[in-house]
Amino acid sequence: MNITINKEVFEKLHPKLKVAFISVKDINNTEKLDEVLLLLKEVEEYIRFTYNKDTLKNHHMVSSWAMMEERQLSKVKHQHSSLERIFHRVLDRREIAVKNVVQNLAYYLSLKNIIPMAVDDSDKLKGNLSVRLAKGTEKDSLRKGTLIYCDSAREGKVLGSKLDLWKSPRTRVTPQSKNVLLHIEALPPITSKQFNQIVSESVGLLRSFTGGRVKKIVLSKGKNSGEI
Repeated sequence: MNITINKEVFEKLHPKLKVAFISVKDINNTEKLDEVLLLLKEVEEYIRFTYNKDTLKNHHMVSSWAMMEERQLSKVKHQHSSLERIFHRVLDRREIAVKNVVQNLAYYLSLKNIIPMAVDDSDKLKGNLSVRLAKGTEKDSLRKGTLIYCDSAREGKVLGSKLDLWKSPRTRVTPQSKNVLLHIEALPPITSKQFNQIVSESVGLLRSFTGGRVKKIVLSKGKNSGEI
């Protein structure tokens, strides 16, 4: 599978955007579910003890995504990012845990590192992936210039927007999923060193909790395309 981030994304949104893609194949997506749920519960308790909605909105790791999304929508008012949304669910004590290992690991890593992360069942993906700006014709709810990612399915079938504020159910991970693809997005103030550490931690936990074969690529303005 080839994955490409359109150069326009770096020109119009942020030149230092980085996205790591992690492919995990031949996984067991249920065996260590209880163990990963304990990790998720621990980080949820830490979030509730440490943050409230006001302090979260102004947190330097969250505000960079919110500001980017405001620029996309050309609005002055604050927009909740996909990262904020999962934090709000935790602060509201709403259930986020699901019945598969990989999705819970993605939630855990996202909350722990305060960074956007999402996962697709790669067996449900069609052809190659592209990260680009919306043309305004893909979905009624998508504005022109919104950051989206798509596969090679027929035109208009978007997998996610901004990148994960909205996600298509078509590639949802289930307990039966055997092959998955995660992506992790980073903007400043996250440094390259910090991002590499987060990616390495993610790779290690995915390998440990699923027993799968892991491969990763990191795309940026300097390398906007790669095979995985």
